[in-house]
Parts: sequence; C-alpha cells; structure tokens
Amino acid sequence: MHAPDNLLIVSDLHLGEGWLTAQGMYAPREDFVHNGGFFAFLRYHEQLKNAPRYGGRPWTLIFNGDTFDFVQVTALPEEGDELEAVCGVRRYRELPRNTRRFGLGASRRESLWKLKRIAAGHASFFAALGWFIQKGNRLIFIIGNHDLELSWPEVQTALCEAIVAAYADYSESHGPYPPLSLEQVTAAIRFEPWFYYDAVHGVYIEHGQQYEPANHIPDLFNLTLPHAPDYLYQPSGILMTRYFYNGLEDKLPYSDNVRPATRAFAWMLSENPLRGAFIFAARLWHLIWARQEISHKQKTYRLERAKRMSSAAAPDPHQALPPALRKRIAGIAQDRARISLRYWGQTLFEQSLLGLFSLAGVAVMMAGFITWFQSNDLRIGFTFILGAVLLLNIARIWSSYVNHDNRLDYMPGVARDLYQAFAAEHVPLRAILLGHSHIPRRLRIAPDVWMVNTGAWIPLLVQKPWGWEMTSNLTFACVRAPITDTQPPDFLEWDSALGEAHYPILPWESR
Repeated sequence: MHAPDNLLIVSDLHLGEGWLTAQGMYAPREDFVHNGGFFAFLRYHEQLKNAPRYGGRPWTLIFNGDTFDFVQVTALPEEGDELEAVCGVRRYRELPRNTRRFGLGASRRESLWKLKRIAAGHASFFAALGWFIQKGNRLIFIIGNHDLELSWPEVQTALCEAIVAAYADYSESHGPYPPLSLEQVTAAIRFEPWFYYDAVHGVYIEHGQQYEPANHIPDLFNLTLPHAPDYLYQPSGILMTRYFYNGLEDKLPYSDNVRPATRAFAWMLSENPLRGAFIFAARLWHLIWARQEISHKQKTYRLERAKRMSSAAAPDPHQALPPALRKRIAGIAQDRARISLRYWGQTLFEQSLLGLFSLAGVAVMMAGFITWFQSNDLRIGFTFILGAVLLLNIARIWSSYVNHDNRLDYMPGVARDLYQAFAAEHVPLRAILLGHSHIPRRLRIAPDVWMVNTGAWIPLLVQKPWGWEMTSNLTFACVRAPITDTQPPDFLEWDSALGEAHYPILPWESR
C-alpha cells in the first residue's frame, strides 16, 4: 500500500460574488476577502510537504462544505441575451417577482450562472486551486447547505473549467507556469454529497448541517423532484438566508455573521433595540410571504422521497463504510433533525425574554427622560434611568448565558453519537472533523478519538462580556501522521500577515 496523502481540511469559506471590477469594490454581501491570502496558504503547504514530517507526500485539500455561498449571490444577468439564456425572458419586468426581489433560484441554469459569477469575483482563489493541482495535489469538495448547487453536474464541470481558465490567466501574467488541462483538473477533483471517510487515517469528515432541523436535507443523494428535474430542494435555513438575512444585511450589515443564528436577535437588540425589532419583524414578514409560495414544492419533494426511499436511503458504497454504519449515521441525522417542541419552545422563551428585557430597558429610559422634562424632578428621572440601566444589564447577562458557545454548540454531541455508531460497527475511527457552526474547536470525545470543528474563514461577530467583537480566526486542520490519544490532528490558524500557520489561542481548546 502506498503512503497516504497528507490531509488539509478547511470549511465555511462562503465565497460569494467577490470583487466587482466595474464598481471597484467587493460585493455588499461578500464574506470571503482572503483570495491572495488563500493562495499564500497553499504555497506555504506546498513547501511544507517536503519537510521530513510530511514525507514529501501530496496533499488532499478537503473543502468541508459551504465553500461557496450560492444563496448570497443576488445579482441578476444583464437584460437581453444573457437574461434570456438563464431565465428565459429578456427584461427584468418579465421575471417572477421572487426572482426580481430576491435574486436567482437554484435551477440548473441559474446555479451555473451564479458559479461563473463567483469565479469572476474570485479569480485569484480559482487560480490558486489550479496551481495546487498542477503541483500534484488533489481536491475534495464536500457539499454543505450553502453550496447545495454544487450537486448539479453542470456546475461541477463549470467549476473545473473556471479553475483551468483562472490558472491560464495567472500563468500568462505571472509565469509562465507548466500548462494545466481540463482533464488534469477533472481527475484531481472529487465531489462528495455528504461525507468523506479516510480508512488509512481513520478520519471521518462531514459538514454537519444534517444534524440541525433548519438545514437538514431529507435525501442528499436525490435533491431534485422526479417530475421537476430542474428544481433543487432548499432547506428552511437556506430560505431564511434568501428571504430574510440577505435583506437584513442591507439594513444591519454583518447580521448574517452572527453564529449560531440564535445570537442574531441578541446582536440586533444590543445594537439598537427599537430599530432592530422593527427590521426583524419586517424581514420576518417577507420570509413568511415568500415561504407560502414555495412550501408546496417542498411538500411534494417529501412525498416523492417517501416513495423512493427503498432505493436511495444510504450513501454510495464507495465510501468504504459498511451499510449498517451508513444506516446508523443516517439515523443519527434524522433523530437530531426532528423538530423538538421542547427545544424550540425553550429557545423561543429564552430569546423572547431577552427581547423583553432589552425593549423594557429602552422604554423605561425614554419614560425617565420624558418624566424628567415634564416634571423637572431630577430624582424621579434618575430613578427611571437607573431602572433602565438595570434592565439592560440584565438583558446583557441573560444574553451571555443563553447564547454562550458551550450551550449553543451541538457539534460535540453529534461527534459523540457518531463515535458510538463507529464503535458499534467496529470501524476504525481516530478523528471526526466537522464545520457548519463556525465555532472552531478541538476536543477529545473518547480516550483515543478527537473531534475538530475547523471553524470559518469569514468575519464573525462574537459576543464578549462587554459587548460584541468582530473576529476572524482562519482555522483549519491538518492530518499528516497516525492519530493517537496523544497526537491529535493538527488544529492551526493561518496568519495572513506573517504568511505562516500557528496554533490558535482559543478559550475552548481541549488538548
């Protein structure tokens, strides 16, 4: 058996429309601004693999879901021939009102156009992938909830073509470099609809959206309707982004950068309680209105899926996992994705109480000022203001408690469930790597098994005791040697300023 590749794992890059050359700026909703930094990241690891501890072995770079954010591409094709080729009409006024207002959907042609739009805005990133492949490395794309549209074969082909084209442009302007053909790129890239298992390293990798009710996909291997093959199933979480968060970002930038999503309400109220509540309610109405128009499609999808469950319930056998284990994994996902009235009722109560404390604090403060000016009684006004400060501090303390990482991060529980499933079927397991929640973390879930959440490469709003702070931990994982109880997967952070990787300083790190 030949020596296994070194594994390099990143997740949640969320590439959107990128750099808009005509406007000379990034797209308003773009989160990934590390195109040059990612090229440096790949160059660094290409040089590193020649070090003795890496054995000169090539890399398998695994993008563990949400590499692209199709749902945040809201631009429309140019009117005329381009619009007709994508949407079948020549003028914007002829488009369905959902498309005019919220952007393209997820059909084959729409997804293909969005991928090309992403590639045009991230030319350096795509060139970097071509350069990395030309050096003899491989890529694996595990599909997440924000890049479900990678499921289309046409989009996968367009991705490979975009890499070749970007590399050719880069070679012409910075090279020349050795040529790279479409056949080379296609042979070096693999797409996985759910997970990837490396039997040599004992590493199981998946994005993690399957264990969350809002983003669970009933059947990752059959995303289209049999009677409507151009329609791609969209989970509720993606609909929330398209019809709620995208518009919310126009009013409250970075509202989509709060993770987990339950923190977003707390952030909006802390920024401006009255305005935040008003904007939240307005966007929620848009979501409800739009949801009614497409709910029948999802209902039809679920009915059709029930009919074909006998032939499409398990991942492909080439994953090297026994059918019994694949069935256990699917069962864990279904159990965790069930709507729990107790969980959602508790969440609604906690967040509603937070909102009441915040709004009550603002109302009492306004009442204090009004009373002060009307009665000219400083003592009464001061009493009201003191009560308002107390209520707002109670809201802050309550938010710190209910929105703490240790309460909201469900991934360690998922990892323990998966570990038990592997142990029950006696399948080797040394590490479980997840993403999705954007909470970077490494911890031991069994004496000889580790869990790593690789975090995200986008700015994140993090709640601190004194308020909110924008942060960006460019964390990733590396597997270069046998994983043991004392040698976990390398959990590192990329430093763009220094052009090197180092061990991150994270409060939840458990070695």
